[in-house]
Amino acid sequence: MSTNYIVYSRSLSKTQSDEVNSGGWGSVIWGNAYLDLGFLDRENLKSIEANLLTLHIFGIYKRGYNIQLIVDSIDNQALEILFRTCNIEADHPKVESFYKYDRTPSLSVGDLAFLDDYSQGWICCNIGWAKLPKTICEHWRTNYFTDDMKNWLADVDQAEVLA
Repeated sequence: MSTNYIVYSRSLSKTQSDEVNSGGWGSVIWGNAYLDLGFLDRENLKSIEANLLTLHIFGIYKRGYNIQLIVDSIDNQALEILFRTCNIEADHPKVESFYKYDRTPSLSVGDLAFLDDYSQGWICCNIGWAKLPKTICEHWRTNYFTDDMKNWLADVDQAEVLA
């Protein structure tokens, strides 16, 4: 069975990075959400929905990878292959196709993986993965940035877009 995944990575724009560097994480509205999602324990996922929506609204999640895996089921083993593929083993034998968007960092804690129809999603934790609530999957399905929107945002200062 072939399964398509879309991975979103947290990535700050130059403007966002400059804001954090000049005033610290507490100086930006989304700072605590960003930090909270960087240290995720599968057993303690409080505030995950609010944090994910905050970072999505501020354009911090960007499409990072499109990956097609040949797997028998969608389970933790498939997600671990996905993790390895995005970090060290793009030529894994279970990878049918792999595309990495420009300037995408390796997959890490706080990054998201969805089936390509957004019916299911997971967040990368300190150890392993946690399943995302259906509300987050539905939000991403209806509101994710298209490639056209992503290209447009790259040319416009995000502060202007959100003002």
